[in-house]
Amino acid sequence: MLTKYVIFACVALWLVSADQETENNHADKLSMFDEFLSKLEAELAAKEEQVADLLAAKTDLEESYQIKLDEFNRLEAQKAELVTSIDECEAYIADTEAVSA
Repeated sequence: MLTKYVIFACVALWLVSADQETENNHADKLSMFDEFLSKLEAELAAKEEQVADLLAAKTDLEESYQIKLDEFNRLEAQKAELVTSIDECEAYIADTEAVSA
């Protein structure tokens, strides 16, 4: 009869120690998961910062492009005016030569 109680007590101790071991194992896994999650959050923050930097650079490039495009359009308009002036000068010279001849 005492043997039954000793065996029961041993099994109970074994189950309690196994349960404690399982809790420790879960705690270790949870700790590792928390570390992994912290690393992912740090990587995400770094990526978000990179995205913000890239968006700022994109905005700067778009502004620079618009300035260059405006300058190009201004120069194209000046070119068109010069071509018109040259055409007028050539027509005047042709008229003058025709009158002189």
